[in-house]
Amino acid sequence: MSNQNSSKVDYTQLQNLLAESKWQQADEETMDLMLEVVDTGGIEKDVLNNDDIKNFPCADLDIIDRLWIKYSNGRFGFSVQKRIWESVGGNPNADYETIFSFGEHVGWRLKQKWISFEDVIFDIEAPEGHFPFSVRRFALVVTPAVFAVISCITSALARCNISNE
Repeated sequence: MSNQNSSKVDYTQLQNLLAESKWQQADEETMDLMLEVVDTGGIEKDVLNNDDIKNFPCADLDIIDRLWIKYSNGRFGFSVQKRIWESVGGNPNADYETIFSFGEHVGWRLKQKWISFEDVIFDIEAPEGHFPFSVRRFALVVTPAVFAVISCITSALARCNISNE
């Protein structure tokens, strides 16, 4: 899939994985593509910082989100996560109750604990907003700090005028 307004990243593999319902591989491919988009030709990154996410190119963010929305029938995608985040009162200064509520809504938190990678539901029946999940790796640890990442993605989606409503 190509888009003349996007970076030079090729989204064909992501599109194919999503079309085949290969959720785990698509999730990993999403994060790899995001890292590729922000690569400035210098040192290769293995994690995005908050500024990378806040300033992520709109065209690329839109492509990734549209692919997830399309192939999950509207169940997964960054804009789905944004809608859920905002529905529980999420904002850049969210308290733990809000953060925990979001985690419970998207299935990242069960029985008052954050899930581990082994507990991810790589299936279309996963809770709405469950994917992309690997965005959590950008926070480095599985703590509420990951929601700074969600807040940054929400900011980028708003800046780019991307929503699934």
